[in-house]
Formats: sequence, C-alpha cells, structure tokens
Amino acid sequence: MWSFDPVSRSWFSEPGLLEPRKNFGLVACNNCLYAIGGQGKHYDALNSVERYNIEERRWEEIAPMKYSRTGAACAKYRSHIWVAGGLSGKSKKRILVDSIESCNYKTDQ
Repeated sequence: MWSFDPVSRSWFSEPGLLEPRKNFGLVACNNCLYAIGGQGKHYDALNSVERYNIEERRWEEIAPMKYSRTGAACAKYRSHIWVAGGLSGKSKKRILVDSIESCNYKTDQ
C-alpha cells in the first residue's frame, strides 16, 4: 500500500493488508481506514474486516460481517459503517446479497 503526502509531494510505502483482497469496500473515519469484505486469493467472497490505524501504521482484524460479500457499497454515517449489497460465494457461483449490515466503528459491534 502507498500513501501520498501532498505537502512534500512524496509517496510512502505503508504496511499491506493482513489478508490479500480485491474488490473490497474502503471507508475512512476516525483516523483509520477500513477494508471491508472483497474477494480473497482463492476468488471467494470475504466477510472479514481490517482496520488500518494511520497513526500507528498497522492493520488489525476486527469483527467480521455476518455475510461475505465482494463489490459491496460502503459508507460512514454518524458513528456507523454501513455495507449494502454485493455478491457472495465463489467466482463461478455468485449470488446477489440483498442485505444491509452496520457496525459501530467506536465499539466494533
């Protein structure tokens, strides 16, 4: 992962995710980045969530979602992160997820 400092106009290398993933949701709030769900290295949808603490420069796994999903819509509203839709299952047998989940980012619940 890379970060950019607009003041010095420089790129910096940051620690990578704990679990490789693509097509994940990304939400920034409370000086942290949240990598939500996505597709794992074996093309399966993930329910895991990782939080990157910008000040400590480290990733940690937090409470997983109830449903695995890739390509979901994610947003922060007040003290919650909301995740809606997406696809679940293996790459050749994807099903549409028709649910919405939320997590209070202050309590990880």
